[in-house]
Amino acid sequence: MNKEINPVELDFLLRFPAAPNVTSPVDFIANSGWGAIKSLSGMEDFRNLVSLCEFEQLQRTDDLKLNSGS
Repeated sequence: MNKEINPVELDFLLRFPAAPNVTSPVDFIANSGWGAIKSLSGMEDFRNLVSLCEFEQLQRTDDLKLNSGS
């Protein structure tokens, strides 16, 4: 594990930039949080974050369908 602080990640953490005027496609993340995720996903280490959140929403939907008998 690298113990050095990545300056780009530190800048993100301190500024907490968020994409404005976005609507969260998932029910478990607020619009402001989704804007931050969209901004964070622009960084190389987090590029798949949006896909993972959307996948989690699909899994939750499938689980609800199974549990309701649909």
